[in-house]
Amino acid sequence: MGLADIFYRNIARIDEGKCKGCLVCVNACPLRALDGKPGSVPLVNENLCIGCGICADVCPFNAIAIRKKLSIVPVFFLVLIVLASSLTAYYMIHSPAQSESQLAEPTRTLPGSFEEPKVSMVNVDVSFYEAMNEEAGTSGG
Repeated sequence: MGLADIFYRNIARIDEGKCKGCLVCVNACPLRALDGKPGSVPLVNENLCIGCGICADVCPFNAIAIRKKLSIVPVFFLVLIVLASSLTAYYMIHSPAQSESQLAEPTRTLPGSFEEPKVSMVNVDVSFYEAMNEEAGTSGG
């Protein structure tokens, strides 16, 4: 399976110039992907057609060919993957570095305890409190 097989899928295409509207293809399609009235060119339901080629094999006028068509779904997911990767890389590069002292450490609980784990934050800006104490005339020791 090559890259083209991922982004393209086979679909039946009817040449309106060759088709005589005999509907042999409509009756032969196992998925009922072709629909039409006698004397008119059948329509291909691209959501149902798997490009098996049975309709092309039974057409007495060689009016049906199996062609590759770009499938939007894999392209859409590829764009999402690239976008998510780019955003992740951007965030990793531009996020502020965190030291170990800035990270929260969970409080340990005893084995078998049914308490929810508690998180204690020890991220205090001491310089703010020291400045407050200096203004008040007390030492912040």
